Amino acid sequence: MKISAALLLVVLSASHYAQEKDEDSRQDAICSAYKEVPLPAEATSFPQPKIFPACESYKLYSGIGEPKDYTAARQCAWQERLAMNAKLPQNPKASTSYGVGGTGILMELYANGLGLKRNLPLALRLGCEDGIAESALDDLAARIKDSSAAKKPFDSCDFATTTFEIGFCVGYHSEITDDRRLHALNQLSASWPTDQKRAFAALIQADAAYAEGHGRGELNTEGTDRAYEGTFSEEILLDAFTFLVRTLEKGQFPSFTAKDAVLADQRLEGIYKRNLASAEKKREEYGAVDPGKLRETQDAWTRYRDAWMVFGRLRYPKMSPESLRAKITWDRVRLLRETCFEIDYEDQGCGR
Repeated sequence: MKISAALLLVVLSASHYAQEKDEDSRQDAICSAYKEVPLPAEATSFPQPKIFPACESYKLYSGIGEPKDYTAARQCAWQERLAMNAKLPQNPKASTSYGVGGTGILMELYANGLGLKRNLPLALRLGCEDGIAESALDDLAARIKDSSAAKKPFDSCDFATTTFEIGFCVGYHSEITDDRRLHALNQLSASWPTDQKRAFAALIQADAAYAEGHGRGELNTEGTDRAYEGTFSEEILLDAFTFLVRTLEKGQFPSFTAKDAVLADQRLEGIYKRNLASAEKKREEYGAVDPGKLRETQDAWTRYRDAWMVFGRLRYPKMSPESLRAKITWDRVRLLRETCFEIDYEDQGCGR
């Protein structure tokens, strides 16, 4: 028996609807069992905020920019929860907290027993209140039945499914990574002379600006996941910078010549002009790379290269400046050869 395309679509749609309805029913069943779990007295001990708090519980919870403080994180999160329940608008000074703070942080604190006694039933109530994925609720419920499972750290971002959730989680974990990286670099340079530390701080700042410019200005933005790819691209550049610093600290210097530096400059100028011309041609297409942002990123890279030259002369006087310049420039050439496909994937000569 033949089935028409229209009938098949109806059958598939009905099946999908039934599946979603079943999932909602299971989620309602889980949440109904825990909706009456009492809140601690602390939950109602704070006045109703008039604006969304700027205390940023997720930073206190994860130790971003400061030592971890679970008690302060919990107290901040209860206030954020009050603001969320009152539907106060996002605080631009604490934007990430709007997505990963408040109830979400409270859920993780109680699920993991951090700074207080573990309370999985309360974590489930808070998870239901926060609207977390069914898979996360299942995970929490399983921890109640199996004490050994409860010992595994619970991270709500492991269960992020929507574009909104994933976007906030990517930004959140990127902040953690950046903070740990910066802390490691500061430790590395702690005993250096003042002039070297000052030059290194300027280099780190230039590196961050260059990486951000690349992630936000040199990649095609078509598609819902492209913002996350930009963040990942930034992280790759920041990691490469840290790796290079550690390599140089071991006395392993690049071995390029002055001619190599000249050739690298020439190649860079050629591939940059080609990318810029392609961007101008494709600028009206959806998600196209903005030529203006390409120029801004190239300027940021130039400042990054110059900061390297200043720092390199101070910290590694035995290393040839031309060799360092060539190394930094060839790295940029390779990156632009790859990103030219982001600008025009139909360009047969791209990357040459």
